Amino acid sequence: MIDVLNTVNPRRERGVQVRSISDGIDPATSTGRLMLNIPAILAEYESERVRDELLFVLDRHWKRLGRTLDPADVTDAQAIAAVESITHGNFRFLEGLFRQITCVLIPTNSKPSPMTS
Repeated sequence: MIDVLNTVNPRRERGVQVRSISDGIDPATSTGRLMLNIPAILAEYESERVRDELLFVLDRHWKRLGRTLDPADVTDAQAIAAVESITHGNFRFLEGLFRQITCVLIPTNSKPSPMTS
C-alpha cells in the first residue's frame, strides 16, 4: 500500500488528478486521502510488529545457544537480516530453522565415535 502512496503523492504534487476507478477513492478529498493512508499505516504497523516479534524469538533462540543477541553488532545484524529474509515473518518456519541449527550445532550422540577410540 505504501507503493500506492509513493505513486499517487508525487503526481498530486505536480497537479495530476488521480482517482481509483474500482473503488472511487479520490485523493484530492480528505476522505480519499484517509482511505489511502489507513491501509498504509496498518501495513507499516504490522511490519514493525513482525520485526519486534522476530527479534524477541531470535533473542530466545540465541540464549538457548548460549549467545547474546545484539542487533547493533554487525554479525548479529547480518544474521537477523538473513533470518528475516528467509522466513518473511513466518514463525513456524523460524522454529523449524532453529531446530535444524540445533541439530547441526549439538551432536546427537555424545559418545566418542569408533574411529576416535
